[in-house]
Amino acid sequence: MAEFIRKFDHLSVRFLACPAKASFIECWGMNDTLRKPKTALELVSDANRLIPILSVEELDAAMKSGDLVLLDVREKEEYELEAIPGALHASRGMLEFYADPTNSFHRHNLQPTQRVALYCGTGGRSALAALSLKTLGYCDVAQLQGGFKAWKAAACSGEDRGGDKSSV
Repeated sequence: MAEFIRKFDHLSVRFLACPAKASFIECWGMNDTLRKPKTALELVSDANRLIPILSVEELDAAMKSGDLVLLDVREKEEYELEAIPGALHASRGMLEFYADPTNSFHRHNLQPTQRVALYCGTGGRSALAALSLKTLGYCDVAQLQGGFKAWKAAACSGEDRGGDKSSV
């Protein structure tokens, strides 16, 4: 495939000359990103506009239906302290490697055709992680609104949220 270089202000960016790459850049708003650096909160805000958000109640219903893979993208230490029962652990730093079927670190219980919901502490890391999964070709990705903090607050309200923990 042919490559070409486009210049955006002070950056030279290499693209593969194929419609898929061009539409990716247009769809994900990369042109703006390449012109002006963004803050971490702006990246999270962008991701939140592109990724569906589930309430605690919607997550519970999806988990009860059994057609959802729930991923905790917090650090291992956070996950080991407490987690949503039934959640698999895939830390934010390794998620793309675990989720990529072509990578040697790929975890077979993560497939692009699955319905996947992610959560972190309050929603920032899971928003960025969900966007990464979409970029890797995962079609049905969502995140838990408010993250583990919101789930725990709802659990403390007396709702039953039993289950077990596993690693990816």
